[in-house]
Amino acid sequence: MIDYLFIPACAALYAIKGGQHGRVPLIAKLRKNKIMDGVLDGKVVSPLVMALLAGPLVGAAWLAGVAPGMGRIVGNIGGYRGNWMADETPYPEELSGIYAAEGWKAGVQRGVFMGALLALATGNTAFIVLGALFPACAWLGVSVKQFTTGLRVVDWVWYEVIFGAVIGAGFIWSIAC
Repeated sequence: MIDYLFIPACAALYAIKGGQHGRVPLIAKLRKNKIMDGVLDGKVVSPLVMALLAGPLVGAAWLAGVAPGMGRIVGNIGGYRGNWMADETPYPEELSGIYAAEGWKAGVQRGVFMGALLALATGNTAFIVLGALFPACAWLGVSVKQFTTGLRVVDWVWYEVIFGAVIGAGFIWSIAC
């Protein structure tokens, strides 16, 4: 039963990686200190907690997999209301599909890369398949935010939670097999 805690744990850790923990008032207050800001950086805290949960090899794979920034790719993927450029300017309608396709391609590459690292660390190749779901998770998360706000350019808090939960399912799969 404790295995199922990997889904919310990974969802939270992937959201922390993206800096979403900064929305918690206590964390935001602590991060005003330069030293604490470095310690509480999502790309530091998230792999450390993963290493405690699943071992140092998995923590290292998590660090390598989540370290690169994904904002431009998630913006290119967009959601049901469209996509946007790195400067948060919506793409013109005639270019939107071209950049969305580029985003989906880069998203699959990024997800498979992360999945491959976790597969090497755990021996479970299911992470590669789950990682390939990255762009679908990004599109769904952005679409949820677009739907709830009515805006085209939104943050990607929901994609991080959704993709983290998908990766968490891989840990359950690893434990069950």
